Amino acid sequence: MLHAVSREDRMNKIERVRAILAGQAVDRPAFSVWYHFGSQHASPEKAAEVHLDFFEAYDLDLLKVMNDYDYPCPRDWREWKQRRT
Repeated sequence: MLHAVSREDRMNKIERVRAILAGQAVDRPAFSVWYHFGSQHASPEKAAEVHLDFFEAYDLDLLKVMNDYDYPCPRDWREWKQRRT
């Protein structure tokens, strides 16, 4: 639920996201976007840096850390899929 609030009653990012998750009123909708950085071959430090720079540049309320590595399929995934159909 969105209510008009005074400048003094504005929430910080953590308060806003926690309130949303609890189903409580917030000062404004939370803002976030997902983006694949293509940093899968970068060091963990560089990948974190890229994510944090994006978070700060766009003043996001929530940051989703994107892992662009492919996950290996189990060896027997075709058999499992056939059983499910």
